[in-house]
Amino acid sequence: MAKLYEMSWKKAKIAFQKTSTAIFPIGSNEQHGPHLPLGTDWIIANEIATRLSEKTNALVFPVFPYGYAEYHMDFPGTMYLEKETLRIVLMDLCRCLNKWGIKRILFVNGHGGNMDTLHTVGIKIRKKYGMLAAAGQWWEMLPPRIKGDITESHGGTVETAMVRAINPNIVDMDVAFLAKVKPLTKKIETVSIVHSKFEGGLIRIFLRVGDVSEHGSMTEIEGATEVKDYSAATPELGRELLDKVINQLADFIPEFEKIELPKPQEEP
Repeated sequence: MAKLYEMSWKKAKIAFQKTSTAIFPIGSNEQHGPHLPLGTDWIIANEIATRLSEKTNALVFPVFPYGYAEYHMDFPGTMYLEKETLRIVLMDLCRCLNKWGIKRILFVNGHGGNMDTLHTVGIKIRKKYGMLAAAGQWWEMLPPRIKGDITESHGGTVETAMVRAINPNIVDMDVAFLAKVKPLTKKIETVSIVHSKFEGGLIRIFLRVGDVSEHGSMTEIEGATEVKDYSAATPELGRELLDKVINQLADFIPEFEKIELPKPQEEP
């Protein structure tokens, strides 16, 4: 349909009369290895949302570039909001959307660290305003492995290809490197900053990225390997994968709009 931030208030008034569905891109500003920009998460989310505006009747809102990323603060340039701050800000924005008649929100989320808060916000706006929220994360909409690399690797082949497709000038391919997470001890095997393995069982140790990676890129799933050869991370691959995600979300929105809206409930 259109992008709200390009409209005058009079055009926005007309747009709100034509749709009750919003597309809300959100990401993070954090390190993504030695080669990708700090804005990788929100850049990808914004690209997906912007292109969705050309394929659906939903109204696209300005990208929100900050999320919960405290665990990335070992690397210069990372900026984040505490989960409670993020929740309050998103609730305030959803209150505005509700006032202008929006009843369904698709969060296009480019940063996994936001998901707990998005879930909380989705439940609260359902109860308070009778709104229905959904969240799409591109790495969950693609095969788990692409070109031999884990799809959701932080700074890996897929993420690099996507950013190169959007703007190749902000990717430094000469220093591209995906590091395998470092073990904590000889007996504790690190799987990610969330999971570690000890004597065959998973144990959660509350870590930061700096504990397991010196480069800011990292594997996040058991069995993933480091990547030094990024020849597969082409702009062509990035465009192909972006198209797949965008088309899938464009098909999802009309079905999302068929779901019966919940009734608001009184807060306890």
